[in-house]
Amino acid sequence: MKNLTVLNTEIRTNEAGLFSLTDLWKASQTRDVKKPYRWMRLKRTQELISELKTGKNNYLSEVIKTDKKAGSFGCPEVVIAYAMFISPVFEVEVIRSYLKHAQKLLRMADQHGKAEWQQNRALGKLTREFYTDTTQKFLEYAAAQGSRNYPVHGFTMLTNMVNKSLQIDSREAATESQLHLIATAEHISALALARGMKDGFAYKKIYTDAKNKVDDFSEMVLLPEPTAPY
Repeated sequence: MKNLTVLNTEIRTNEAGLFSLTDLWKASQTRDVKKPYRWMRLKRTQELISELKTGKNNYLSEVIKTDKKAGSFGCPEVVIAYAMFISPVFEVEVIRSYLKHAQKLLRMADQHGKAEWQQNRALGKLTREFYTDTTQKFLEYAAAQGSRNYPVHGFTMLTNMVNKSLQIDSREAATESQLHLIATAEHISALALARGMKDGFAYKKIYTDAKNKVDDFSEMVLLPEPTAPY
């Protein structure tokens, strides 16, 4: 299986399966100020890494690694967050490329039968735990701002928002590709929620920002097939 490719640049992975942030920076063709080591010095980045490493529902064996020769590497959550730092345009390119890469992996797994499908489903559930933990913090955040509705119905609202955006009626009947889309959309939503809380935004604005991020992702991956020419 080939490595992830972004804007015609191959993104290396290390022995732990982490993706090269250094290669991502090269693919973006942006300024030195956007290099990974500068991003990793930011307070928000340190808080993100700390949450991924020590969060209550952490499922990652390794989050980020820096090697003097090979450069910096990060898990998918770190990759998306770093892409956000570079630019919105590059963020879209990375999400799109990662989705295609993951779909290729899923097709390979499908060739090995139902056992691998069940493993992918279990991975999706584990991934959702990170989303669930962030959502719980958001609901507490909303309650602290005076919301009565979000603490009671917030989980359902956010879950339905993702399902509706991805045009998924039932998660229990979801296909492999749909499970991956759900997991990715929920990661995007959780990152938007976390970023909004860090910035101290009103809870309704945070929800709207998360919804917009998920809708942008859905619009990208649910594009209709092009009509064949006559």
